[in-house]
Amino acid sequence: AGRVLLSLCVLCVPAAAWFFIRRANPGEEGLAFWSLLVSNNLFFFLYGFLNLQLSLALCLLTVGLWLRYLERPRRAAWCLLLLMTTALYFTHLVGFAVAGVVMTAYALLARRSVRDSLLAALLFIPGILFYLHAMWGLGSHGAMQFRTFADKAGGLVAVMLGYSPALDFMTMLVIAASLVWARAGNPDFRWNPRWLGAAGLLFLLYWLLPAAYGPATNVDKRLLPFVFVFALAVGKVGRRGGRLAAIGVLLFLIRTGGLERHFVSLQPHLAKLSRSFPAIPEGARVLPLVDWSQGAPMVERHFWAYGVIARGWVSPCLFHDPGVHPFAMRLHTYDLSGLALTSASNLDWGRVQTDFDYVWAYRVPQSSPSLSSVGTLAFRDGDLEVFRMNKASNTEVRDSH
Repeated sequence: AGRVLLSLCVLCVPAAAWFFIRRANPGEEGLAFWSLLVSNNLFFFLYGFLNLQLSLALCLLTVGLWLRYLERPRRAAWCLLLLMTTALYFTHLVGFAVAGVVMTAYALLARRSVRDSLLAALLFIPGILFYLHAMWGLGSHGAMQFRTFADKAGGLVAVMLGYSPALDFMTMLVIAASLVWARAGNPDFRWNPRWLGAAGLLFLLYWLLPAAYGPATNVDKRLLPFVFVFALAVGKVGRRGGRLAAIGVLLFLIRTGGLERHFVSLQPHLAKLSRSFPAIPEGARVLPLVDWSQGAPMVERHFWAYGVIARGWVSPCLFHDPGVHPFAMRLHTYDLSGLALTSASNLDWGRVQTDFDYVWAYRVPQSSPSLSSVGTLAFRDGDLEVFRMNKASNTEVRDSH
C-alpha cells in the first residue's frame, strides 16, 4: 500500500498537469512534462509531504474540470466539482486554498459573470465549514515567523532540491536557459494573461506569507510547487514546445538517476541499521533517540520509524499536531513533544524506564551511561545501541493497546 501511494504521488502530478494545461493552455500539453521536476524532489516528496503532493494533483484536476464546466455548464458537473473541492480540503489545506485563489483570480481576469463567480465560491463552502469545525475551541495557533528577503530568495530552490548540489545547480541553469530560449526569437510565443495573473498572484503570496504559523511550518514554501506548475500555462511556445518537453523529460531522468544512485549507496548502511529490529519484540513501546547534529542523511534520522511499520512498535514520536493532522496519539506515556528526536539532555530517565520497553539510540553516545543505569544493552552495532528497560516486576513487553 505504501509503494502504491508513493507511486501515485509521483505519477499523478504530471498526469493532472497535462489535464490542466490541456484546458488552460491548449496545444502546449508537452509542457506538463516539466511538472516531473516537482514530483520527486527532496523538499516535498522525499521529506514526506505526501498529502501536499496529492493535493497538488487534485488541485490541478479540480481547476481543469472547472474550466471544462465553464465551457459546458451542467448541474451534474457542478456537483462533481463540489465533491472534488471538499475532497481537496481533506487532502491538504494548502491545495484547497490555492484552488480557491486561482479560480477567483481567473474568474476576475477572464471577466466571468457574477453567476459563474458565485457558483465557484459555493464550491468551497463545505470545506470552509469543515475547517471552522476543526478549529473550534483550539485557541491561538501561536506566533507567526517570517523569513528575511534573502531567505525568501534562497527558498525558491526548494522546487529543484535534491541530494546532489551539482545536479541542483545544473537544473537551475537548464531551467533559466529554457525560459530564455522559449521566449527569445520565437515568433510563436504568446503570453496567456489570465494564467500569468493567477500564477503571479500565487508567487506574490509566497513573498507575503509567513514561514511558520504555530505548528504549521514552511507555509510559504508549500506554495512553490503550485506556482511552478501553474506557471506552465502562462505562455504559448508553439513549435518549440516539443523540444522543451524533451528537455524536461531528459532533466527528470538525469535527476532520477542521481537519486537512485544516492539511495543505492545508502543500502549497505541501512541494512546494518535494520538488523537491530529483531532485538525489539513486536508491539513494544519504543523511544527513539536520534542526534540530528551529526549531519546524518534524513533517511537515517527517521529510520527507526520502519519499526512502526514492520514490527508494530508504538512510539510517541510520530509527528502529529492537534488541529493539523486528523489523528491523535493515545499512548499514555512520558510526553516528549519531539524532544527525544533532537536531544537527550533533558530527559527524565525514570519516566523513560517506566513508560517504555526499549530505547533505540542512534549516534547519541552521551546517553549511554544514563541508558545503562535504567536498562540493559540488547543490541549494538557501531553508532546504534538498543537498550531494554529494566522493570521492577518483569521484563516482558507490556500490552501496547
